[in-house]
Amino acid sequence: QAAGYQTAAISENLIVSDVFQLLQGFEHRRTRRWRRTGVLEGKNYKMELYHIDALHEVRDWLENERDSDRPFLLFVNLFDPHLPYMVRDENPFVPTGTPESEIKSRSDHPHRLICGALPTPQQLAVLRGLYLGDVAAADVKLGEIVKLVRERGGASKLITMVTSDHGEFLGERKLLAHEFSLQAAVLHIPLIIHGLDGVKPVVIQRPVSQVDIMPSILRWTGIEAPPELPGQLLPQLPDATQSGERDLLAAYSDDYIPMPEEWEEGLGHESKDKIRQFCGPSDQVFGGMATLTRYPFKFHWFERYPPQLYDLSWDPHELSDQSKYRPDLVERFR
Repeated sequence: QAAGYQTAAISENLIVSDVFQLLQGFEHRRTRRWRRTGVLEGKNYKMELYHIDALHEVRDWLENERDSDRPFLLFVNLFDPHLPYMVRDENPFVPTGTPESEIKSRSDHPHRLICGALPTPQQLAVLRGLYLGDVAAADVKLGEIVKLVRERGGASKLITMVTSDHGEFLGERKLLAHEFSLQAAVLHIPLIIHGLDGVKPVVIQRPVSQVDIMPSILRWTGIEAPPELPGQLLPQLPDATQSGERDLLAAYSDDYIPMPEEWEEGLGHESKDKIRQFCGPSDQVFGGMATLTRYPFKFHWFERYPPQLYDLSWDPHELSDQSKYRPDLVERFR
């Protein structure tokens, strides 16, 4: 904004909102949110969700608030691939021949069905198919948003970046949803970039971090990045090496994060221990966790369990713990 850009943020995600001050600085903000209904005296009211559709909101911004004399930064958060997975009129990713009754009877809360309560392989296949249906719906909506921005945004040059906040367990390690782990299923997310001058289509295998997005955007738009800004320029060639040994960090806290009062009333709070009531020590889902990735190695630290070490160059899904073979690396990374 200080560099002259018009800024807009549109979020279908309840958390990505002003409640947590995650959209500070954007001139235009439209988000999904709770709103009170009924009499507001004492506790005589109820909470209901105010939903928004990102495509509709982007169209409204372009038609009514877009300043064609200024460049723009548009941030859009889609919420389609999220619990509860939607049952649609057509569910092409669900295994062929699955009875309609079995599709419709799927759990709205599969995150509770972990460890010893994990669904059957057939039920997991239904959940996976519905999740992919949500992903496909988000992909279609994203395509419509990009097309709309190209046609009406007045931008002669458009750089598009697509990423995610997390992945999803769909039965791996006896887990569902995206909690209690820092394995590849939740950390290995997409980062897709389009519109850079002179860059051919390539796939970069080397791990990068979302902390690289902001300095890269600034560099690509010719804006000087503050020297204290973390991250570095994203690689644009498959064999591009990053400067020096780089540590990528991730952490999971087992603490409960307090939510705003109206959220508690609208959503209620379900304890993590209740969700993990069918889990035991061998499931390794209790306590704090952290990972350090110094490619090609990824080190897992656990508050309550022995550490693990994986070589991502040949084991990207983290299936073969190498800690007993490389105790020197385990100790160094610890």
